[in-house]
Amino acid sequence: MIDRAAIRARYDAIFPQGGECGLAGLKIACGLDEQYYPKGIKVAKAALKNLSIIYDNFHGDWNYTIKPKKSVAS
Repeated sequence: MIDRAAIRARYDAIFPQGGECGLAGLKIACGLDEQYYPKGIKVAKAALKNLSIIYDNFHGDWNYTIKPKKSVAS
């Protein structure tokens, strides 16, 4: 069961201005994804090599971008 009150309290602590925080024009927003995601799904190494992943210089294991590959026109 999701403790919505605890999540809301954390959200309010992080975003005291009601969900947006201005810092030199920067706006930050977040939301709660309530979808179920099963644990333990294994992805083949070949499938991972096929992705276009760009790892960030700072903690690339946590911070990365997956970009779409250019499709080949048929």
